Amino acid sequence: LVSVLDQAPGDGFGALGLRTARGPVETRLYEAQEPLAAVILVGGVGGGLDSPARNLIAKLGEELFGDGVLRLQYRNSTDLDKAVYDVRSGIRVLACQGTSRSGLVGHSFGGAVVISAAARSPVRRQGVGSNRDQTTPSE
Repeated sequence: LVSVLDQAPGDGFGALGLRTARGPVETRLYEAQEPLAAVILVGGVGGGLDSPARNLIAKLGEELFGDGVLRLQYRNSTDLDKAVYDVRSGIRVLACQGTSRSGLVGHSFGGAVVISAAARSPVRRQGVGSNRDQTTPSE
């Protein structure tokens, strides 16, 4: 079960805290005018919401603003299964908002996370992108 903990306005986005069965997940939501499609952006190890690569994830969120973007910080940056659970929670939140398609983009370890999340998700109408090679096994 996923529910919204809190929402606070940010610079073009809403700070959205999610409550999952496994604990809270911090996100930033750039809402779309027509929420049919959205993208979830996930950083690498130690990058928090913005990625360790010079704020790559934050910059992508800004570039895609208006298209529906959820920047997500998974809770444990060294546990693939926990990180995948968190991304799948983000997919569920977007689906509850009426999004029928989602794209998943991950940087470094986040690439393994989004590939695995897509493989495990019952939502099959999604695209996946990974930037920067990583060696963590993914499905």
